Amino acid sequence: MQASIPEPEFVLKATPQRMPRTTLRRERLARRWAELRGGAAIAIVAPDGFGKSTLMLQWRRLWLEQGALVVWLTADARDHPVRFCMALAHALQHASGRSRSDALAARHAAKPDLQVEGLTGLLAEIARLRTEVVLIFDECERLPEATLRDGLAYLIHNAPPNLHVVMASTVPLRLAGSGQGEDGLVASLGPEDLRLQASESSAILVRRIGTRLDPDDAARLHKASEGFPMGLQLAASAI
Repeated sequence: MQASIPEPEFVLKATPQRMPRTTLRRERLARRWAELRGGAAIAIVAPDGFGKSTLMLQWRRLWLEQGALVVWLTADARDHPVRFCMALAHALQHASGRSRSDALAARHAAKPDLQVEGLTGLLAEIARLRTEVVLIFDECERLPEATLRDGLAYLIHNAPPNLHVVMASTVPLRLAGSGQGEDGLVASLGPEDLRLQASESSAILVRRIGTRLDPDDAARLHKASEGFPMGLQLAASAI
């Protein structure tokens, strides 16, 4: 197993994608953020094209406006537990400007049996920050099962009070023992939460096309797309 990963790879994983300036602020989902922001974890689960990453970018901005330290990490299939710990440490260091977290993971990189110790050290660093910390993980369905079990689930179960985890995936994640819903550690949003309402579809079409599209046509497009965000975007592009 490699003891280190090229830094440019970590930089890309820790860099959020750009949010288009024309992206619609969805007030009802901003209200959901306000309701859920204090919990240990939020899982956003929906097929591709439902705007999961866009929603997390918008929530990231809301947390930043509140003074939180927000860490972004895009997952991939090579994120075995040790690499996941190293990538997370780099992302935390990138967001906070602290170097201890990066050195901490590097110390455990050559010891694959100590990945839990590395994550424990990172959690201790987060607790010492004395500020709200948010870890946002995109494309979590790509993570190896061992990382879900020994990485992501471990973070959620052992999160200090100032830590919140947000995860996006196309399928439900197997986070043993985490539980979902009001009685569990993980709150969930699904396709029906992300599906566009008629007023949201109309606002998006106005942003993309302007007033050339009359309200009846906008209503028909909304109905035809069934509130599927990518479907509406494709229809707007065709027009």
